[in-house]
Amino acid sequence: MHVDYIADGPTPLGTGGALRHALERLGPEFLVIYCDSWLDAPYAPVVEAFHASGQPALMCVFRNDNRWGASNVYFENGVVRYYSKRFHMPEMRYIDWGLGMLKAAAVATRPTDKLWDLAELYEELSTSDRLAAYEMTHRFYEIGSFEGLAETNRLLCASLT
Repeated sequence: MHVDYIADGPTPLGTGGALRHALERLGPEFLVIYCDSWLDAPYAPVVEAFHASGQPALMCVFRNDNRWGASNVYFENGVVRYYSKRFHMPEMRYIDWGLGMLKAAAVATRPTDKLWDLAELYEELSTSDRLAAYEMTHRFYEIGSFEGLAETNRLLCASLT
């Protein structure tokens, strides 16, 4: 496997800024995986759903009901009706699962070498019904904390026995 690393530069750019900074190397469309999640699912159906949607972006969602973090997605009929990490509403029963797919054109309109979060783009797209969704049936596992890493380790060790 060949892996390329692209440094943000002297200041962090955030998830969105880092994608914009690396856009020339990503191609016309690409998957985005949260680095602090362990995701157990095939990615091919996600790619197929993205292509079938015709939308500039797709977010994988999971029915959460505030169990593993605050639910931040209002999902209905294959579309994210509203997504926000800042504003919550009772209809938000889902959470972003940690895997998405984007067209480069959706990111290309954003500022270069400036800090911005991918959540900003997702929120904007959701308000105009341009954020497709793919519902996952298995939960994600957060590995960005000692507690989350320990839980995931227990799960993986149990699957070996």
